[in-house]
Amino acid sequence: MGFTDNFKYNYQKKFLLSSIQDKNSNEVFKQVNKLINSNNPIFYKLILENINSIQILLENVDNPIKNIIWINSFSDPEAQIIESFLKYYFDRIDIERRVHFNYYSDEIIDCLKPFKEELDIDMSNFVYNSEFYQLLISMKKQDKTIFLKNHIAFFEHEPEKKFTYTNYTQSYLYILRDPLKIYCNLKNDKLSTQEAQNFLLNLDQKPSDEFIHKYNLKHKLEINRMSWSKNVASWDDYNVVNTHRGLILKLEDIFEEPNYYFANIISHIKQFGLDIELNYDFIEEYSKKFEKNKTELPICDISQKEIKAIKRDLSEKSNQYLYKLS
Repeated sequence: MGFTDNFKYNYQKKFLLSSIQDKNSNEVFKQVNKLINSNNPIFYKLILENINSIQILLENVDNPIKNIIWINSFSDPEAQIIESFLKYYFDRIDIERRVHFNYYSDEIIDCLKPFKEELDIDMSNFVYNSEFYQLLISMKKQDKTIFLKNHIAFFEHEPEKKFTYTNYTQSYLYILRDPLKIYCNLKNDKLSTQEAQNFLLNLDQKPSDEFIHKYNLKHKLEINRMSWSKNVASWDDYNVVNTHRGLILKLEDIFEEPNYYFANIISHIKQFGLDIELNYDFIEEYSKKFEKNKTELPICDISQKEIKAIKRDLSEKSNQYLYKLS
């Protein structure tokens, strides 16, 4: 850090630490907002160094931004279907300029662009810095509601280290899908039996690596899905649903009654903070297109040995949602 940057850093640090010490939530909010929108990496580092104290105070700010809505799913096709509907609906009610869609991992890379370096964000980094990433995401797009597609399981490592926080998250959707159909999709995508089972059941107990090429740099992130059953259990947990205003839906139900469930989605995000109209005509309009163009759920040959392995790990959650593993 050069002399000028060092001077700027210490100058801002003095004011930020003073506000933190005084427990002045609203002043901390203003200062952090200013630091983030400077797009200066030295100020990002200042925020990160004090993120625990900042987060505690921001959870008590008078008017939190609370502008993130999560589209959670174990695999990508479920989230894509919901995103496609929402984009169509928002375009029809003419609010597309007020919303933003992206993958959570992509949005993190975008927010960290000022560092101008390749990023390697492992699982531990996600756990200990989730509030920092979501603070950047939320404050850099304060004028928009941000829809983030996500496949990471919800976590609460310590009381102060969670996947997300109430001052960032407005609500969330979790889209379930028959695990055998997910397994078929993986096999149809040319994954081996072992690879498909490892993805669905997390047999190696490791997060999956995701590589993102952006801004002429190659970034690596570890996505901790866990197994299908643990991923679902993390998001359908009673406390998580109530704290973060979750709505759990089955993709198969959406396929059966798109009108009803698409309306349910709009009602949910409207109820918990997004100022939009509920227009049944536009929902029906999209539902007709959806029913006409929807892709059939995949089929494939699965041996009894494969079904047995899947049943052993997933039967409890599958039974809860009436999925027959046979």
